Amino acid sequence: MSDILFFGCGQIPLNSKSPVDGAGFRTWQIFNGLKSQGHTVYLANYSYDGTIFYQDRSILHEHSLHCNSETSQDELILTIDPDVIVYYYWPIININDVSCVKAIPVCIDFAGPVLIEKHFQDGGLKIETILNKIHKINIGDFFTCSGKRQYYYFSALLLMSGITEIIDDSIMEILPLSADPKMNQRLNRTKTSDTIIKCIHCGYFHPWQNPINGLHRFAEYVKKSKNIELDIYGIPSSMGEDDKRIQEKIGFNSKIHYLGCQNYSRVIDGIRNADFALDVMSKSLERELSMNIRTLQYLCNGIPIIYNDYAEISPLIERYDAGWCINPDKLEEIDSILDDIVNNPNQLDQKGINAQKLVCDNFNWEKTIEPLSKFCFNPKKRERNVLYIKEFINSYPKSLINLLYTT
Repeated sequence: MSDILFFGCGQIPLNSKSPVDGAGFRTWQIFNGLKSQGHTVYLANYSYDGTIFYQDRSILHEHSLHCNSETSQDELILTIDPDVIVYYYWPIININDVSCVKAIPVCIDFAGPVLIEKHFQDGGLKIETILNKIHKINIGDFFTCSGKRQYYYFSALLLMSGITEIIDDSIMEILPLSADPKMNQRLNRTKTSDTIIKCIHCGYFHPWQNPINGLHRFAEYVKKSKNIELDIYGIPSSMGEDDKRIQEKIGFNSKIHYLGCQNYSRVIDGIRNADFALDVMSKSLERELSMNIRTLQYLCNGIPIIYNDYAEISPLIERYDAGWCINPDKLEEIDSILDDIVNNPNQLDQKGINAQKLVCDNFNWEKTIEPLSKFCFNPKKRERNVLYIKEFINSYPKSLINLLYTT
């Protein structure tokens, strides 16, 4: 058993009256996974800017850290003196004096492809952001990511940071997005030809995801169907369009209910009381590398999904018969699936059972945590080429950075 100082990020599902985001759920997954293996985990949870603690998280458990926005990571490390430090989300790494981790192994869990997301944010991806990432991740001794595709994506970044161990050593392992093995019991409902069949869609409307095309196709279908409705728990992106514009693009009608941003408890209730989910998004590099929290929540609550055919989890959905996978460029396939659901609604029950089995077999956070837990049981520092990172960054003269930034 090890004492672990875990720097997390995001809105965690501790308070059911608050919303939850992807970063918070990943933090919660890792925290609970490590605890299930017998480790003592001290959680310090940050907002996305890497400086402000969530004050209402102090009731977490006996090892929560009672901190304030002035408490530095250096202070926490010196106070706890952990066996291992784990970071979720590299931008929150903020150590002033690296000597405080000279003898403490550090693990970094990579979130989704943040650099690709940055392309859509803050005026686009900047060379300074790339250099900052390469610099920050060099502090790591072990790394985890969410999938096989991400493994190769992040391997390139590790090499750029001088972490050549990725070539012939198990310095990075896959830690899939995972759920609590104590899943909610699926709500089975007998359906007749008059039963209203409820579909659900949840999450942000980020510009790099674009679920609107699939939702619009669905909205057009339900205009002529008497017994299908759609609930949308949607959150406008700060980088995208507002609620009104989103609803206009989807093409709202009396069978489409836009419920906006809701607390975690209400969203889970909405998912559990749905019959199936629509989770189709336009194909992009970011989408191919990512898995949504909402996708996992649908499946672990026994809700079959209409999903993309290009994602890493897509073959599992097909193999377990836990939904339908379609080409997002052929949205007419949604019509055929909805016809099939209307004509045979009771198939949704078996697909829902299959969905929970898929999660139980592949995404149980007490099992998927094992690679990280193994490192924490026997942590070690890696050998370092201390000059590499300085040479790498210094090799970019200011004139070249300006050229890259402006062209």
